[in-house]
Amino acid sequence: MKGSLYVKWAELMQAAEAAPGADGPERILSVGRLLLSLCVDILRVSNVFTDRPCSTLERHKLQRCNLDPPGCQQELSVQEIASYDSHIKFWQPERPGKTLAMVQMVLQPTVSLRSQRFSSSKYVKIKLPGSCQVQLAEEVYTVTLPKVLIRNLSEPSADTELAGCLSISCAATGLSLVLKFKDKKAVEGQLLQHTGPRRHPLARVWGFWSGQIQVHSPPTRLHEPAQEGLLFDCEEHGGSVAGSINLRAAEPMHMAALWSCIYDAMSCNKEISSILNPKAGAKKEAKSSNRTKLAEGSDDVRPLQPDQRPPCIQVCITIKTSVCVQAEMGLVYVSCVFAAINCSFVASAQYRSCS
Repeated sequence: MKGSLYVKWAELMQAAEAAPGADGPERILSVGRLLLSLCVDILRVSNVFTDRPCSTLERHKLQRCNLDPPGCQQELSVQEIASYDSHIKFWQPERPGKTLAMVQMVLQPTVSLRSQRFSSSKYVKIKLPGSCQVQLAEEVYTVTLPKVLIRNLSEPSADTELAGCLSISCAATGLSLVLKFKDKKAVEGQLLQHTGPRRHPLARVWGFWSGQIQVHSPPTRLHEPAQEGLLFDCEEHGGSVAGSINLRAAEPMHMAALWSCIYDAMSCNKEISSILNPKAGAKKEAKSSNRTKLAEGSDDVRPLQPDQRPPCIQVCITIKTSVCVQAEMGLVYVSCVFAAINCSFVASAQYRSCS
């Protein structure tokens, strides 16, 4: 798990927790850096075959490893569960430590086919409704994630991009960060201070999510210089993004569990499925209505029962410290299910330190 996606998120969580002053902008900007990395990771293609999204794979994965630097007594635990029962709880053994930061997400991806404005071409809009929170000490940051768009569906490589808004707000500090994803991978936004019904802009954010995003704060006093800094660097936080995926081959993705949900939701949309799988249209409607297909050429189908519950994708990431930290890098697989229609994606991340 060394150098994995979860380790990178853990490092960003540590940086956010260590940022000075809850009342200042540093902590919410650090949270923004973490969530920008998460949003961009949704589009990242992986070179690991086991990261390939799958239709029906019963799996329960457990991972644990030590975090750097050596001797800091910090460990990262990852648990991934997928089940048709959304009430399944994570198994988390009691371990000593003090919680310093936590991330919790419950996402239920939905897809729709939209028409391009002033054009006959169509694209897929993927929404990520649900709840997302980041907790640092006594501060709770409420998050709204952006949308994902997939264009050029009929091409071998479909273009992917982020759209909509990434919104982060903290009631305890009255600060909010709103970033808008625009065309050509541009990002614009503001850091705001809320005082009652009024909003006071503290800083302006601009750049490109595929490159660098800058933050600029005007001087608060006369003769003081303006402050500028780097909010996010795509190359530094995971490398460049290809910006395209092969939908028909279902190639490996960094967030494979989430893409399993997305692929299954697309396969259950008749309009999208007919574009991605033209041969499927030749089948009888009665036969195809009760089967789900992940990708063209795949024989993995499963019947949909009328009384079947919507499946749930769950991922739990725990970062904590313990008095006795041992390197436990093993993987454990038990029964659960990865991907299905109208799936939910649950991610929980905790960062703990010895008291």
